[in-house]
Amino acid sequence: MKNFFYFFLLYLLFVLLLLVLPFRVFSQTADSSQVRKMDIGFNYSADYSYRNLTAAESNRSIVEMYDSIEHGRYGSTFGLNGIYSFSDKISLSLGVLFSDKGEKTKVSLVDKNLSYLNHYYYLDIPLKVNYFVFKKQIYFTGGISSNLFLKSTIRDVDQNKTVNTNLNSNKINMSYLGGFGINQQLSDSWYFKSEVLYRHSINPMMKAPINRYLYSVGFSAGFFYQIK
Repeated sequence: MKNFFYFFLLYLLFVLLLLVLPFRVFSQTADSSQVRKMDIGFNYSADYSYRNLTAAESNRSIVEMYDSIEHGRYGSTFGLNGIYSFSDKISLSLGVLFSDKGEKTKVSLVDKNLSYLNHYYYLDIPLKVNYFVFKKQIYFTGGISSNLFLKSTIRDVDQNKTVNTNLNSNKINMSYLGGFGINQQLSDSWYFKSEVLYRHSINPMMKAPINRYLYSVGFSAGFFYQIK
């Protein structure tokens, strides 16, 4: 949990640095009075990924056992996003993203420690509403995402081996997301987007006595092109 707070603190510090940058330097070449309707771009998000567990009271000891050996790990999300602006205040974004979610497992034995990285790969389709609070630069965002399960693997950190796992996950999971971001105009058509985003699954990964809800917090950065 300590890694999570350090990771999130770095995000906040980065965003604060962006807030104090002179936005007008980047917007001198752009006509701020004109609202571009369609944008498209590529973004990459460095994520801190983990899970929440829930279970019946009779399985609480199993949940405690998992909590003692599992920890958060770093994941990623990247892909394409399209944005449609209804006005200079509200826009709608739709993405097609590849995500690597999961957690780390550490087991301590008498003579050695075993470490594994659990990877859950998804194709995410997020739909978000963006509300700008400062021109077309600072905004809040929130929405919902469909997460299509692709495959799962386990990586043995000590032996540097990765094997596929036959995880009986739901084929489609849903999650909610929210955060805030900053747009910085680079030219008349291009701008740089940075965003802090929290994601949390609505339904568990699979039907099981122990319900596993994936979540992540990430910092996303990308370049976007204003089509018209």
